[in-house]
Amino acid sequence: MGIFDFLKNRKKTEKSEHVKTFIVDNLYTISAVNSFHKVDSEKFRIETENGNTYLTISNFELTEYGGNIEEIKSEDLKHQVLPLYEKFVNEGNYKKVGDLTIEKNYISQSFINPNDETEYHLTTMNNFNGRLIVSNFIMNSIADYSENNRKIFLYSFLTMKPIN
Repeated sequence: MGIFDFLKNRKKTEKSEHVKTFIVDNLYTISAVNSFHKVDSEKFRIETENGNTYLTISNFELTEYGGNIEEIKSEDLKHQVLPLYEKFVNEGNYKKVGDLTIEKNYISQSFINPNDETEYHLTTMNNFNGRLIVSNFIMNSIADYSENNRKIFLYSFLTMKPIN
């Protein structure tokens, strides 16, 4: 089963009925399955109707980046993100789920937090109109870890499109 199989078997016209598009901090858009709706919050946040699953995205501009923002490398992300993930485990009593993913433009890892909620984390760096923006995606769910929830989470990130 591929990452988008839950959408593949629907006709193109039907797909738009099963996903919503959201604007995030006037920087980019993401799509999410139709069961999510926007919630008033200081940070971008969408959640399911029952509130059992929610996705929060925070963005900040990295102003002191030593490299060329046209050539962002996974090594740069590793140096920033992996120590934070270790801190979750060592100081926050989080338990890692064995799904660490390191790609050129993002790093993702899921955890079980001390409240036995599943947290799906993803950090990415992108060049938006000459500004290096770090985006942290975190989806919390009271449900046990599931590949399907991870796919839904990754789908939101993979549909990220800059606003011009």
